[in-house]
This record gives sequence, structure tokens and C-alpha cells, in this order.
Amino acid sequence: MKRFGSSTLFGIGAAVLLVVMAGCADSPAKQPQDQTDGRAPTEQTPTKPDGNGNGSQGQSNGGQPDKQPEKPAAPAVEEQGKAAVQALKDKDMNKLAQMAHPDKGIRISPYGYVDTDKDLTFKPAAVGKLLTDDNVYEWGSYDGSGEPIKLKFADYYAKFVYDADFAKAPQTAVNKTTGKGNMANNMGEVYPPERYDFVEYHFSGFDKKFEGLDWKSLRLVFEKDGGRLLLVGIVHDQWTI
Repeated sequence: MKRFGSSTLFGIGAAVLLVVMAGCADSPAKQPQDQTDGRAPTEQTPTKPDGNGNGSQGQSNGGQPDKQPEKPAAPAVEEQGKAAVQALKDKDMNKLAQMAHPDKGIRISPYGYVDTDKDLTFKPAAVGKLLTDDNVYEWGSYDGSGEPIKLKFADYYAKFVYDADFAKAPQTAVNKTTGKGNMANNMGEVYPPERYDFVEYHFSGFDKKFEGLDWKSLRLVFEKDGGRLLLVGIVHDQWTI
């Protein structure tokens, strides 16, 4: 058997060490991976608490805040007027009472001049019973004669509320007086526009021989109360001497 000297063994060991070191230098360092499937990590969408304290998924619309639901629009005065005039046509006083101002009630005026001292006002509970009310009320004075208007509401209704089919009136105006006679009109003073709206239903005349002097109007006045329009006035108007 051939024997190797210590110097020979040292040379062989050094050569092996050099080979191992060269192999380590050629191998790339192994990098840690976050994903086990080799895909790039995805960005997580943060959660936000809901009204019950539970987490809910964040926005999916580019980071924009959720659009809040719009508040229901207040009904237009035309719509309220249409509902009220239809209730009057149908003699549905209960429906009219539901539209009335709960505290102020409805002031009822026989002519275009609103007399805040003499015109009668009825709260909702009374409005609902007016057509079956047998009490005789004094509603003001007849134009021309000055005699007191003393009638039960059912009779007053036929003469000074719905004496024409106002639900089918050919002319309708909002916050504008169409019928004009000799009597002063104080709508803007009693019902200032910053607080009130009104709808007028107008007939310019019925018989040509009167050349328009037989016109009639019905004005329904609503008070603006937040998002509500509450009925506070029924104003009948016609040609006066």
C-alpha cells in the first residue's frame, strides 16, 4: 500500500476546501418569500367598523366615501294644493284635517281681504267634523250689504269654499294672485312669502255677458315648517263691488 506524507495530505485538503468555497460563491443567496404560491403579495383593504361595532369591508370605489342617501324632497306646494283641493271637492274633511297645521289650524276667509280679527279659525279636530256641525257661525260680512254671513259650515262651504269645481280650474298659479277685484288684497301681509306659499285656482268667468265680472278664485295657503307644508288658510275670492 502506498502511503502519503503529511505534506501531501495537507495539499489535498486545501484543494478540496477551495472547490467547496468556489461552489458557494456561484450559488445565489436564497431569499425569503411571503407568498407560498410565488405570486406578489396583494394589498389588503382596511376594514371599518359598522354601526354595530363590527368590521366591514372598506371602500371599493377608489377610496371615495360612501354616498349618503338623499333626504326625501319636501312635497312641492303644487302637490299639496292639488291634494287639498281634491279633499275639498270630495268633502273629505278628515283628510283636510290631516293636512292642517296642528297648532294654528286653518283660517277660513270668505273674500280676498283676510280679516285676522273676524275670520274664523278651526283646529284639525274641529275641521274633520265641520260638514256635520249644525252650529251657525258668523263668517264675516257680505260684500256690498255689510250684513253678517251667518251660516252652518255646510252652507258656507257651498257658497264661499267650493262654489265652483276648483279642482278642474283652467288657471292655477303659485304665490301669485290672479283674480283681482275692488277689494284690497292683503295676502302678502298676512301670509308673508318667506314663511308661506299659496296656490290659487281661478276661473276667469262663466257667462260671457258678464265680461269676466263673475270670476272666482280659491287660494289655499301653506306654512313652511321644515320639510312640511301645513295648510293654514282657505281664502275664497270673487268680484266685489
